[in-house]
Amino acid sequence: DSVDTVFRHGRFADRVVRDVARDIVEGRVSTEELTLRAVRFRGRYWTLNNRSLFALRVAAQQSKDPIIALVAVFPACPFTARQEILMRR
Repeated sequence: DSVDTVFRHGRFADRVVRDVARDIVEGRVSTEELTLRAVRFRGRYWTLNNRSLFALRVAAQQSKDPIIALVAVFPACPFTARQEILMRR
């Protein structure tokens, strides 16, 4: 539903998410620098880095060209999946 406005880790730590989106549109940042990490759980994909997803989404809305993102999909951790199932009961 919401993401923090500032990146906390990695290459963009302490940068405002919307500023990174603007840099993507203006060509100063490559979308490859924001590779999405996701897991497949219950037939759906869930991102693990939502700030990157949001920056890419904002960039796509502001750009007249398509934004292509890389996605690395990992198997869901059985422990995490089990916790999710227990929480939804």
